[in-house]
Amino acid sequence: MTNDEKITKALEQALYDDISEYEKLPDHKFSRGFDKKMKRLIRDELETEKSAVHTRVGRRLPIAVIVVIATFLLMGAAATTYYLWNNFRLQGHGLYTLLHITDVDDCPKTIEERYRLTADLSGFTENVICDDELMYFVEYENKEKGIKFSFSQNTKHVSIMLNTEGKEPPIEVTVNGCNGIYYETKYEDCVIIWDIGDYLLEIGASGIGQNELYSLAKFVQKAE
Repeated sequence: MTNDEKITKALEQALYDDISEYEKLPDHKFSRGFDKKMKRLIRDELETEKSAVHTRVGRRLPIAVIVVIATFLLMGAAATTYYLWNNFRLQGHGLYTLLHITDVDDCPKTIEERYRLTADLSGFTENVICDDELMYFVEYENKEKGIKFSFSQNTKHVSIMLNTEGKEPPIEVTVNGCNGIYYETKYEDCVIIWDIGDYLLEIGASGIGQNELYSLAKFVQKAE
């Protein structure tokens, strides 16, 4: 048995053990917000429709999400780690890249100050995917113009999965005077993520270019 086969077998056994423990739990009705986040996570990774997934440690995950994570562990056995801006640590796993922020000791573990996109979005529909103490994520779409983009705010105590399959690695950029990264996804979405000190902000879009993306970022402000 090769090393790869041994790793696969060990992960499969760990997965089945976790599923067995999960099935012993009593029935529970999850909140609408939690349900939306889980449905989105499953859809993103199984259907590969979105560019980033935010995974958090310490929560028991539904079976389908455990399968997704186990799959990515198998695909990412040989990771390449590199740094941008000294505090942006990226691990390249081939089909995706994991982004970790290293300077988090003095950062809040929950969202205490909220940021919003204040641009005039007339003609766009708004769909808030998640709004809790750990993440704010909202999508905007103008079907007539073929434009769709999202804005999110996260604590820095997360790992962000970047859909970089078949694309160049993220590069250093400056967004509103802050350190950030820019990358493009397999589906030609363009994404910027920047560090404002306590939080990470992100805008991803399809149907517009990189310059328009930076213009949108100028309209991100702290909510009153």
